[in-house]
Amino acid sequence: MREIRGDAKSVRGLLANTRYGIDYYQREYRWRREQVGQLWNDLERTFDRSDGQQGALDARAAAPGDRYFLGSIIISETGGARFIVDGQQRLTTVTLILIALHHRLSEGGRRSALAQLIYSHQAGRGEEAFNLYVEDRLDCMDALFRGGDLDVEWRSESAANMVEQYRSLEEEVESLTVPSQSDDADAAAGSDPERLPRFADWLMDSVYFVEVTTTVDADAYAIFETMNDRGLPLPPVDLLKSYLLSHIDRQDRDAANDTWKGQVAELHEIDPHASAWAIKSWLWSQYARSGSEDSEESDWDRIESAFHHWIRDNRDPPGLHAAIDFRRFVERDFTFYGHWYKRIREASEAWTTGLESVYRNELSGLRDREALYLAPLAPDEDEETSLRKIRTVAAFVELLVARRVWHGWNYNYSTMYGRTERLIGDIRRRPAAALVDSFAQFEGLGWDFTDYDFAKHWPGARADGGRRRGTHRFLARVTEFIEVGSGLPSRFTEYVRMGRDGYDVEHIWANHWARHKDEIPQRDDFNRYRNKIAGLVLLPHTVNIQLSDAPYRKSGRPTPRRGRTCWRGA
Repeated sequence: MREIRGDAKSVRGLLANTRYGIDYYQREYRWRREQVGQLWNDLERTFDRSDGQQGALDARAAAPGDRYFLGSIIISETGGARFIVDGQQRLTTVTLILIALHHRLSEGGRRSALAQLIYSHQAGRGEEAFNLYVEDRLDCMDALFRGGDLDVEWRSESAANMVEQYRSLEEEVESLTVPSQSDDADAAAGSDPERLPRFADWLMDSVYFVEVTTTVDADAYAIFETMNDRGLPLPPVDLLKSYLLSHIDRQDRDAANDTWKGQVAELHEIDPHASAWAIKSWLWSQYARSGSEDSEESDWDRIESAFHHWIRDNRDPPGLHAAIDFRRFVERDFTFYGHWYKRIREASEAWTTGLESVYRNELSGLRDREALYLAPLAPDEDEETSLRKIRTVAAFVELLVARRVWHGWNYNYSTMYGRTERLIGDIRRRPAAALVDSFAQFEGLGWDFTDYDFAKHWPGARADGGRRRGTHRFLARVTEFIEVGSGLPSRFTEYVRMGRDGYDVEHIWANHWARHKDEIPQRDDFNRYRNKIAGLVLLPHTVNIQLSDAPYRKSGRPTPRRGRTCWRGA
């Protein structure tokens, strides 16, 4: 029967003789000292207020105002097992506090009660086990509970962090024997040996959760998404993972979760935000539709702001209907597009043979490049086909940027936004041979390179760093093309550097009309010819400074012989 229940439960009522698994929705235990310390301070302040009012506190008789509400937790109860969907950060931290209290209290009923909330006999199972039962944390839990060696190399991130946070909590628990309000030197003399036991009673019976229990995983996720707002908030990547895994059959989730975690770890080798950008680029490239006049927001905007919500609300484009579709989406599609996103990012940051255009395009700053590269790719194709498609798209992007630079047109986000959206839709999963046809139809690519008057643009370029950089890259690319075509190695990464250790864009003709008056009688014509892009050259900054506006032949450098490259008129 499908149902959702909500119950207010104390720590004792929630944990006593009850086993919980950590569902695959959940990340590692990630709370740090900041979150743990904040929770501890809240607990101690609330306890001291009630303890000061009532003297020796009988926790079971505590007034409602003396209780502490630790938020909601979500439990999925299926097949007789209980899995924590949301709340494991808080429950793990509370368990660490219980263990620290257990070690500080002397033998007796109170210590036994604490033990039952940590490790207990499971009714109907005929065995004892930790109430918070996670396989890769069992060794750590055993060492914490039984006083084992904590200075070992733990297998999981969660275990290592649990030990670190437990040690900070040990210090806090030890301080409970001294009233927190007292800072004077006589505090130790006024220590209260019963304060710690009273705190243990209060924690067990006056700290409450609201337990929300569902019998269907999908219901648990829907509640989880809206209520996950405490501690260290889950980023969209983890929220998306939890949604996808909630629709995969439980027996297949382990493999899907491992696949997801492995791919995210690979992407994080680039930077901590790479997994989010990889998912955005993947969804844009394969599924996003442009907004219409009737819609307030396009798929592009929604994926940009909350891709995990977009997937939930748009299951048809990626074909997410049955459990097998969700599994394919994680194990095949995310792996494929995540892999190629990483390859593209690496090629954009370091010169890579075969993907040189990807590196050059990174310097252009054209937005949505990764989505453009991923758009024609399909998970069932081989590596060489994918590489061929990426090279084709990268060459087109390079040509597009070059033509816009040549004509003095912008290629910023606001200018290209609609154009790149349509282009991505046109080339989505297109065969390699058909990509060229799509590019030939692209709006604006028909411009040629004839009769270009750079005088309209160059004066403003000195004040417009973006356009000046575009001209610099264009000249670097032309120079590289000529040299590589002549059998020389590429020096693009050298030529594209600007500044003191790099190259300057400079006119071949200095701004002295009198030197050329016999060739060009009209000053306006001189300015126009001087400012044509063929009248510009890249010079090493140090050479440019030495030359100033002197002709090249007066620079003290040998004049190039006839038949070799020479900028005539210099």
